[in-house]
Amino acid sequence: MTTEPAPTQVHLSGRWPVLGSVLVVAAVVVFAWLGSGLRPHTWPSTALVVTTALGVGILALRRTRSRAPTGTRTRRRVATPRLRRAVICWAVLLAAALGWEAYAFVHQPAWNVSSADYPTLSVLLDPLLELRPVRFVAWLAWLGAGLRLARP
Repeated sequence: MTTEPAPTQVHLSGRWPVLGSVLVVAAVVVFAWLGSGLRPHTWPSTALVVTTALGVGILALRRTRSRAPTGTRTRRRVATPRLRRAVICWAVLLAAALGWEAYAFVHQPAWNVSSADYPTLSVLLDPLLELRPVRFVAWLAWLGAGLRLARP
């Protein structure tokens, strides 16, 4: 005798991942629209960026912890020489970019006023991001990249 799942269970299990994906896409679009409407270099825009980054970071941590059942050992990837070189290369590039940002930010005449003498990445991108539709697309790309990196 075989036991078959109830029809409602089969129906709902196929629907929830789609509904979850739709909700995530809607949330990303709303956040991108809100973020693109804020003036750059203001406290509200900074607060939205920080809270969004923290939210995606927490999501990434929760996803990695929830994947492994308790009491089991997770399978680790073998670090090949090619993977090590790639990780070192990206880590050096990220450290250089963060160092440049920190140096430029600290050497500005005022922390809330951008300087052409010590431009941060956001100051360099300001001419490109003047129009709201372009900022909206940039926010979508930033949020999409963050969610993609947060996936296990």
